[in-house]
Amino acid sequence: MRSIVLALLVAAAPCAIAQEKAPAVRPEVGKPLQAAIDALKAKRGREALSRAREAQEVPNKTPYETYLVTRVLGQAAAAAGDAATAGAALESAANSSAAPQADRPQLLAVAAAQYYAAKEYSKAAAAAELAERARIAREGTDATIRRAGELMLTLYGSASTLSRALTVVKVSSRIKICALTSPSLVCEPSK
Repeated sequence: MRSIVLALLVAAAPCAIAQEKAPAVRPEVGKPLQAAIDALKAKRGREALSRAREAQEVPNKTPYETYLVTRVLGQAAAAAGDAATAGAALESAANSSAAPQADRPQLLAVAAAQYYAAKEYSKAAAAAELAERARIAREGTDATIRRAGELMLTLYGSASTLSRALTVVKVSSRIKICALTSPSLVCEPSK
């Protein structure tokens, strides 16, 4: 699981950075950061963590440099097996003003997984909730309804079984989830 999470983060990092015109990173920050990324690609987690901490010690970093260092620190900590540090770093990176909004849900979801691995369940739940809110803010409510429908269809196995078990009703800007109970329809407004 840890290698899958790490692969997703390492693969997404260049894509997110390439999409926007990224601010320049000073060499004193960039060199240890690049060494950490190279160590991550070579699956040397402890070395990557050491290099990321070197970059973290550079004084007077810009917000963008701080974001990158914190993100790589989280990835390196996850690779090194330090789930608590990884969760805290990735959550901090997601909440950075320099973090691309498109990356926030993924960073928070991975932070939640790391907190869970560290048995910090309350932090895991809080990060997971933030990840879902960030995803909804980015994708919108209709995408959330579609995703819920797809998940329920997977769970129930067929559209006819699902339609008997659950109905989603959109009323104005509020969403109600209604469960079919014989012989009536019981609805609870979502929060």
